[in-house]
Amino acid sequence: MDTAQAQKLHQNLQQLQKKIWQLTIGKTSKPLLVSVSKKQTIEAIEEIFSQGIRNFGESFIQEAEIKIPKLSDHICWHYIGAVQSNKLKKIAQYFSWLHTLADIKHAKKLELHCREFNKKIQVCIQINVDLEPQKAGILITDEDKIYALVKVINDACPHLILRGLMCILQESGDYNKQLVSFKKLATLKDNINACLGLKLDQLSMGMSEDMAAAIEVGSTIVRVGSAIFGSR
Repeated sequence: MDTAQAQKLHQNLQQLQKKIWQLTIGKTSKPLLVSVSKKQTIEAIEEIFSQGIRNFGESFIQEAEIKIPKLSDHICWHYIGAVQSNKLKKIAQYFSWLHTLADIKHAKKLELHCREFNKKIQVCIQINVDLEPQKAGILITDEDKIYALVKVINDACPHLILRGLMCILQESGDYNKQLVSFKKLATLKDNINACLGLKLDQLSMGMSEDMAAAIEVGSTIVRVGSAIFGSR
């Protein structure tokens, strides 16, 4: 990577961190920044790592299993892609977080793999808040399925640490619409905690295009790629 490319990455990251700081003025905390590094080079990830970022997100297992062993052990890896049954062992092996769990069978199988590796993994349940038929996640209207998965994770999967909920919004560019959708996820988390006596503390929501609305509603994890690395 040449000097100009490195400087551009540094500039992008500084601008993003400034924006997050501005959006969190008056709030008690700021969200964790997960740098979405799918389809990015090892050199680009190393540049961002050198600026103090320790959390990176990947969506493709075949790509991740090549890159992760070549990068620092101090990186915390978040899996944010679609979950397939045959990928769960690799997720258990390489990742510390899974943001996109949405199926009881997947939860039980991931539990077995985590037991095999003698490790625990932090998980969020993916919720389809905008009811998009082509999008992954449990429909937010399907409360029975949501609560069933929560109970299975807590009661039968000791190696899965349920931390909260995750969503990917429908692309709209409409700030007010984004607020409404993110508030639905926040309300669902609060309802789960109240009904089941849990202490879920994470809302993984907000990407480059809708981060402002997510932070306004109370996002604790933002997943940002293009605002750091540029368009792929």
